[in-house]
Amino acid sequence: MRRYSEILRFQDGVRVQATAPEATAELPPVGMSLDAGEQLFVLVDLGPGQAHRSRETRTLAARVYWQSPGGIVARLRRALAEANRYVLQENLRAPQPQSASGNITCAVFAGEELFLGQVGPGNVLLYHAGGEVEIFPSSALPMLPLGAGLPPAIHIGYAPVAPGCALLIATASVAETQARSLWAETLAVAEPEQSVEQVLHLMHENRVTGCAVVVHCLPEPATHSEAYLLQKPPSKPEPSRAAELTSGAAETVRTEEPAPAVVLAAEPLRPRQEAAATVLAFTEPLVPPPPAPEPAPRRPALPGRKSASGPNVSALPAAAPTPATPAEPLAPIPPTPPPLSAMETGEETKREAPAARPRLSLPRLKLPSLHLRETLGPLFRAFGRALMPGKVKAKRARVSRMAPQENPLLLSSLALGLLLLTSLITLTTYFQFGGASRVETLLADAEVAWQEAYTSQAAEDWQRALTLAQQVLALDSSNARAQTLRDEAQLNLEMLEKAAVLSLTKIAELGVSPAPRRLLVTRTWIYLLNPVTEEVLGMPLAEDGLRLSSAAPTSILRRGQIVAGATVEHLVDIAWVTPGATYGDGALFIYSDDGTLYVYEPTLGPGGITRQRLEGEHTSRSVTMIATYGEQLYLLDRQQGQLFRYAPLNRLYNSPPRPYFVPGAAPQLQTVLNLGLDGRLYLLLGDGSVRVYFSGAEDLTFALRGLPDNNLQAAVMYVEPDAVARDPHEEPADEGRIYLGDRQNERIVALDKRGNYLHQFRVREGQLRQLETFVVTQEPRVLYMIAANGLYAALLPEFSSP
Repeated sequence: MRRYSEILRFQDGVRVQATAPEATAELPPVGMSLDAGEQLFVLVDLGPGQAHRSRETRTLAARVYWQSPGGIVARLRRALAEANRYVLQENLRAPQPQSASGNITCAVFAGEELFLGQVGPGNVLLYHAGGEVEIFPSSALPMLPLGAGLPPAIHIGYAPVAPGCALLIATASVAETQARSLWAETLAVAEPEQSVEQVLHLMHENRVTGCAVVVHCLPEPATHSEAYLLQKPPSKPEPSRAAELTSGAAETVRTEEPAPAVVLAAEPLRPRQEAAATVLAFTEPLVPPPPAPEPAPRRPALPGRKSASGPNVSALPAAAPTPATPAEPLAPIPPTPPPLSAMETGEETKREAPAARPRLSLPRLKLPSLHLRETLGPLFRAFGRALMPGKVKAKRARVSRMAPQENPLLLSSLALGLLLLTSLITLTTYFQFGGASRVETLLADAEVAWQEAYTSQAAEDWQRALTLAQQVLALDSSNARAQTLRDEAQLNLEMLEKAAVLSLTKIAELGVSPAPRRLLVTRTWIYLLNPVTEEVLGMPLAEDGLRLSSAAPTSILRRGQIVAGATVEHLVDIAWVTPGATYGDGALFIYSDDGTLYVYEPTLGPGGITRQRLEGEHTSRSVTMIATYGEQLYLLDRQQGQLFRYAPLNRLYNSPPRPYFVPGAAPQLQTVLNLGLDGRLYLLLGDGSVRVYFSGAEDLTFALRGLPDNNLQAAVMYVEPDAVARDPHEEPADEGRIYLGDRQNERIVALDKRGNYLHQFRVREGQLRQLETFVVTQEPRVLYMIAANGLYAALLPEFSSP
């Protein structure tokens, strides 16, 4: 199967012929095994103005992939992890406006298989010959951007490919040019050049700036050998050759192919003609030869070397073909009896040499012969006798030795020692090799038990894994892997003893989303921002808080809607304002990407939404999160690296904002995953660390203490607000808790406001592996979370600090 690929780069709709810094296509290095794949494609999308960073990232990913050991999936994971680490380190070193964020996609073709590795919300479309279309990444895991934090969220995809398949890897600007169904029609074109022309025309019409990789799988062309699979017509032998084979004057019969083996040794000797006829019977050509002319009188056969499988045939060279001119006939020669074999004559049979050219005979020079042995032999013997001692003329008599006398005690001791030595060698071999085999068996069983316990999170499974690991250590106390399994099993048993297992209730099915959804819960309503449809939905809650009172959600605001004569743009985030002097029943704030704030009051309904324009230089896609404390509004601007605070005046937020951080003292806000406010500012960074600030300065008294282990990898955070909102400059009370979601270890850890460990929660179904966000309400005390493409609720038990 062949592959046709092109890397397309556009600048304002015009194709750029220079090498694309965002994408590359590489073949395996010379001498590398094909186990690593036949071709690698890498595309990095870090947004405009990051061409140099994109080139460095994809070069690093390709180099790490080819240099890493293991299979294709292992190489992809190492390459993507190194690329994410590189972008994160560069973001920390670079000035805040120059930080990069985006996605990377690596595609490896190996025969009729396609392997994909992605970090971030990539744009990959695979069209199959049957019309089926696959979108990657197809998993429901949240898409953390490239360089957002450690460890990265790596997604591995796989699909078989066949002739007729087409692959598109594109940046966001190129992929969003048309719908996926139209992209499928573009890739379905049979001729790759026509498909590429359609892409060029589409980019030109929309004046797009971006990059794309297009790969078409084509059938192999007919090879040269297949053209000769039909039967080749047999060729006729040359007339001169046929005449030579059939002529009686020929002295030797030679064939192009060896004749089949025929046992002729038992037959009597035959004349020359019969031997030639026998050979011809096994060298018959594919087509009948032309009729042979009358045989000429042959010469008498000369004695030659006897064949191993037939009568005696002279090994004379074949006569050269003569031109077709009349020649004088040879005089008839009387027949001679067949030659005698070497066995009958008793003489050695020699092969006659062919007729040689005449040579000039030169006289031989006779030199006098010297007989060295007769001349010098006596001299050397006499010299040797003079140097050697006297020689005894008589032969030495052989002395016969007596057999030693048998000693039974000695023999029994030797037998017993041999038996003990054999037993010692056997025991040593068993303990050296049999014990190692037993260790390997027990270690394999411990690995299987660990996997089962990790999946079930049951105490009895962890206990079995702990027992097997201890048995391995009893045989091999230095086994590092067994020590790791033992420590992890003990740790999980202790965690299960201190953790509460929650019983989840599924409220609604949400579907797949390329980015984490935003969730707010009040006493009677659940508000959800869906990034797929860019719509804010409201779902009414029942009194128990564990189910919905209505199955149909209420659409509050969506992109493209007309509000106050203006079109709603991209929706970024939502926040809830608690009831107060400005909004007596509370209000829902919805921030749009164009610097517009929409205010929804539940008592007025969706028709009462108001629109406000915020002051400040907030560019497109610069604001990533909003939050409220009391009636004050906070905007996190990652481009400016600042958290801005807006205070209301007559229900309007049109006054200039105030920065929260002192210039130069703000942390790396580009990597913030969640934020919370209760008078203090709580930030969850991409590396899993939590930082706390008060009045713009970091609170160094906050630290995580008393954790059951050191493996906490927080990816989601929720901070309970204070019961009463205070002035931002007033020291807050340490009320409420901080909740950290750990996807890697499938748990939710509860801390107090100073970072002291309180408790942790687990679920049995494994939804925490795909946790997106969660909220905890006070009355009733319920945990609401979005995970595994569903909305779940669970009652939290009451607990106290251990």
